[in-house]
Amino acid sequence: MSISLFQFNILLSLFFYSISLHFSNLSLSIFFQNMKFTIYFFYIFFRYDFFATNFWVLLSRVLHGFFVQR
Repeated sequence: MSISLFQFNILLSLFFYSISLHFSNLSLSIFFQNMKFTIYFFYIFFRYDFFATNFWVLLSRVLHGFFVQR
């Protein structure tokens, strides 16, 4: 599946956002929580085509998976 530049930018910004959260809080547990969220988001992103799926459905899937796995 080809990935658009828009999708790649979102993934990249999420990844660096989770890293910046880690350094601002200096808490490993928070860092791993955010990394787990980022990795889960990566999985959802590549599992389902972003533009074929409604954005809010995609977002709810990600959030649901994140809170269920905590």
